[in-house]
Amino acid sequence: MIIEELKNTTNLTNQEKLIASYILENPDNVKSISSRKLAKLAYTSQSTVIRLCRKLGFDSYREFQIEYNLAYKSSLLHYKISNETPINMKTRYEEIIHLLPKIHMDTVAKLQSTLNQNTMIRIANYLAKADYIDLYGLGLSNIIARQAAFKFMSIGFNCTVHDGINTHYILAASNHKRVALFMTFTGENATVLDICKKLKKRNVYTVIICEDNSEILKAYCDEIICIDSGISYLNLESYSSIISAHFAFDILFSLMLTSNYDKSLEASMNILKEKNKT
Repeated sequence: MIIEELKNTTNLTNQEKLIASYILENPDNVKSISSRKLAKLAYTSQSTVIRLCRKLGFDSYREFQIEYNLAYKSSLLHYKISNETPINMKTRYEEIIHLLPKIHMDTVAKLQSTLNQNTMIRIANYLAKADYIDLYGLGLSNIIARQAAFKFMSIGFNCTVHDGINTHYILAASNHKRVALFMTFTGENATVLDICKKLKKRNVYTVIICEDNSEILKAYCDEIICIDSGISYLNLESYSSIISAHFAFDILFSLMLTSNYDKSLEASMNILKEKNKT
């Protein structure tokens, strides 16, 4: 309310407009500066600052200062994200620390509504019963695959992460108790698809995690987890994509944890014991 009133300069004098303009352009300063300092920065007088506060319905500058800071914090919590470039050269720290969690929550909420529950549970059950889990990914996808493998191993599952074709390994991987997880954002990585197809031919249960859910990919795998949240920003594409990938892996991790709780608990206790030794 206060912010809107400062923006509406219809009933303000030229001197009061200078103060309102300074406050709106430098909201972080208002919480700590005196009315005398504000007047100096806005090139006006302290009496004009007090007069503006009273015009806005406050008995003192201090009362205005408190209410304005509360209103400003509230506006940050309800920060509306731009569809183009939410972070630019003018973005302040206070905006960033509220903006990033907002993007995170929006991305996760959107993905929650698009992920298929039965598919996720079915894949998690295969993973939980597997003797071995192979994770594949190149570049950034490989980093995410390694982080997922670490989580899986922390609750007692055997995992290996691959970043290319190992023909001998693939030929030896004809195991019905083995599951292969492929991380590829576009779903168009020729190397990953080639490995995936070879493993599927050898009856290895294969899953592709990507931002594409086309019929073409279904020829290469048994399951697809589509992590396209539909949220993308010009300068934060990778950020929202990484959030989506981690969220999908974390769901699988959590489902595996619940279905093998005793085994997972034992593995966690062993890790804790090893940490205490160091």
